[in-house]
Amino acid sequence: MFLRIIIALCAVSIAHASPSLEWSKENRVMQVKDLLQQKSYDQAASDFSDREIMDAAWDLITEDNIAVDLVSLSSKSKFNLEEMIRVHAIEAWYNRPLPRFNEVTANLLLEIRAGTLSRRAQYLMLNHKDDLFKYYGDEIYMALEEKGRFDLFDYNRAKEAQNISKEQARALFWNAPDATDVLDGKYADGIRLYMFCRSDRNYPCMMVMKDKWGMPVEENGKIWTQPAMAASSRGIPYNITNGNTPAGVHLINAVMPEANRQDAFGKFRRIILNFVPASENEDLTKALLHESAHDLPFWRQANVARDVGRDLLRIHGTGRINGDPTSAHYPFRKTSGCVSKREGTYPEATYIDQRKMLDTMMGALDLEPEYSNETNIKGIFTIVDLNDEKAAVSAE
Repeated sequence: MFLRIIIALCAVSIAHASPSLEWSKENRVMQVKDLLQQKSYDQAASDFSDREIMDAAWDLITEDNIAVDLVSLSSKSKFNLEEMIRVHAIEAWYNRPLPRFNEVTANLLLEIRAGTLSRRAQYLMLNHKDDLFKYYGDEIYMALEEKGRFDLFDYNRAKEAQNISKEQARALFWNAPDATDVLDGKYADGIRLYMFCRSDRNYPCMMVMKDKWGMPVEENGKIWTQPAMAASSRGIPYNITNGNTPAGVHLINAVMPEANRQDAFGKFRRIILNFVPASENEDLTKALLHESAHDLPFWRQANVARDVGRDLLRIHGTGRINGDPTSAHYPFRKTSGCVSKREGTYPEATYIDQRKMLDTMMGALDLEPEYSNETNIKGIFTIVDLNDEKAAVSAE
């Protein structure tokens, strides 16, 4: 019964996702991980969805280096095609036999030719083509290319690198359209947070902010800025689970109920990010961007990541120290796909950037910087890849 309730909740528009739902989703991931480590595959299959189980298995295998028997797991859980593609991607990476191979490949061909293969399945096959092609072969990938159900314009455009001019960057910040008629006007009086990055995410990005009245947030007579990191600890791209934080438009929907798991996320509550819901021609996303950006590729990353099934993106600090002062991102820590802030004591300074940003956000919303008001933080967050320069983005 609880599983059905959660699935129903997840069907609610992600633009209106609540902290309690996000809390439940995070907790369920941890519960599945515990069951998988205990090899309680039957219970996992009984209590959790295919995607929840495979998300947990993916994290354990690729992030934590913990073995999971995907042959047994995929059999007991009777994974659907989408999750079997992910199982195959991992097994192919390790050059192991692919479980349920004949069944899966036959069904893939049937669905591709019938035009019923989901967008997510199609994107997953393309994401992991380098590993899967040697198993799936020409027949499946040629069929996907010839008879694929969905237009791949967004998927392919998102992969293009295109430098953003100073004029385009200024237009994004200064000329953001009014959001009164978008998403029921929920974000019309929210903050506008921008983060400008390099396409090489080994280098820190830079944030700037506008308040609820559309004015630049200032600090000590200058525009407020704060550096941030948006890089995958595994060095993988935005369209793969735990990859770089995808560029594009995200929605800020308050903070998590408490600052738990402080070793990973730091001492302060993490900010909830959700994707803009899908719409025809991505008109919802475009309505939140200045028209000069509509033909730029960067913002399509978030839409592809959404359709691939990425989730649980946050802005958070860390309880861990970067012990390598020679790293290009020192003193930041990379993450499993979230935006990270500097935190902790280093020889040169003690950082509490998440705390400072939460307080600045509340001030920009005309709220007292109090713990109880953190749950009222909301806004639109736009991440922009400027160019491929090998340097941190500076305030200047």
